[in-house]
Formats: sequence, C-alpha cells, structure tokens
Amino acid sequence: MVVITISRQLGSGGGDVGRRLAEKLGIPFVDDEIVSRAANLAGVSQDALSDADERRPTLLSHIADLLARYPTAAELGVPAVDIEPSLTQDTYRHLIEDVIKDIASKGSAVIVGRGSQMILRGKPDALHVHVYAPFETRVKRLMERDAIGRAEAEKKARESDRDRSGYIKGFYRSDWQNPDLYALMINTGRLDVETSVDLIIAATRATVGNI
Repeated sequence: MVVITISRQLGSGGGDVGRRLAEKLGIPFVDDEIVSRAANLAGVSQDALSDADERRPTLLSHIADLLARYPTAAELGVPAVDIEPSLTQDTYRHLIEDVIKDIASKGSAVIVGRGSQMILRGKPDALHVHVYAPFETRVKRLMERDAIGRAEAEKKARESDRDRSGYIKGFYRSDWQNPDLYALMINTGRLDVETSVDLIIAATRATVGNI
C-alpha cells in the first residue's frame, strides 16, 4: 500500500499530474474538491455529494458516514436559519483530517491538496510531492484554461497562493512550500505530465516500496 500526496500551485498542472499518476498506478484519485465539499458540512446535501464525484460512490458514502459523526448546527449552539451554518474552523479541520486519514488507511491512493502532506506527515508508506511552475507559466495556462485575460489570471494565481499558504500556516504553522515537507518537488515549467508522473513513481519505489 502507498499513499501519494500532491501539493500544488494553481496553474502548475498538479491536478493533471495527480490524475495521470492515479490512472497509471490503477489507484483511487482524491482531489481537494471532493474533500472540501464533503467537509463543508454547512453546504452538504445528498445532491452535492452526488455531484462531487459520481464515479466514486463508495468514497462518497464513506464521507457521508464521517459527516454523521459531527454535531448538527443545533448541537453547536448555532441559531437555526434557512440554510445550515458553517462549522467552526477547528471542527472543519478535524473533519478534513479524519476524512484524509481514513482514506489513507483504506489502501493506496493519490490525494491532492487540503494539507494532506501535513496530515499524513510521518506515515511510513506515504510520499509527499509538491508541484510548482514559474509564475508566468502558470498565468499563461490559466488564461488558456479559463479563457480569461492576463490581469484576472494573475489575480487568481496570487489569491490561490495566498489562500493555500494561509491554510497550512493557519492550521499547521508551517510553510506549504518548505522543501523539508516533500520527498520530491517538480517544476512543470520544465517537465511535462508524463515525465513528472514517471519521476514520482520512481521516487515512490525508491523510498516507500513497490507499487
């Protein structure tokens, strides 16, 4: 069993690397959108869970079970409103951690984002990877991918960096781009997806074991 976590900058192609890696290894791919939608209890509905990833009903069922362990709005002492209020930050963090740890305990997987490199730090069968690219490369990719202008792409990249940095710093008091957190840091401004995937597989075999 092996779990590979991928931290990435917006526009670096880290999500594409993660998907291709999971496909090549024949193991589940879990991205931060799935975990985020499941963990944000205030916004969760059966429709939202189904929409998150229809290809993984087992995973969605598992996340729904985890959600049931957490207090309702009334139990949290929050006034009733027409829509469910959000959880506290600590409850949100613990929920995210429970989801990721449980997924990692079930078998091999590629997990992208949501601080998984911190949550699974020290796990002997986990390999942590950071995918990045030069700012200009990221901006051009975002312009093409999202059909937006340069100013908007630059804003999105900077805001994403700020949010991801704040998430790790706020919850784990660490720098998300600290090389000490990762076994491998990949610059997709120089390496394409397939080369990146092959490097991760080689690193995994060298440090964690056969996959």
